Amino acid sequence: MESRTHIIPLLLAAAVLIAVMAGYHFWRTREDVKVGSLLVSRHGVVTAIVYNEEKPSAVIDSKLVHIGDVIDGVKVVGIYRDRVEFDKNGTKWAQKIQGRPANDWK
Repeated sequence: MESRTHIIPLLLAAAVLIAVMAGYHFWRTREDVKVGSLLVSRHGVVTAIVYNEEKPSAVIDSKLVHIGDVIDGVKVVGIYRDRVEFDKNGTKWAQKIQGRPANDWK
């Protein structure tokens, strides 16, 4: 019985950590961020890359995307281990995870 009482604080700490991490994730992936009196849009943020050679994918604006998908008029043309490449009207660029979105997302 004594060994069970030692695990309760560990489980409670794990639950608190999970709750804090979930809150932080949702705070960071909000659509808009208020900066001073300006409202800055965060369209085009790459939040994750799941890479494999057969079918790489990425999470952009909380949406799972693959090569060839189009988001807000921007086409995903390449997904690599460290970046995602985009094309909009012939303008091409690459973004890393949590990197600053290009002006072409507007």
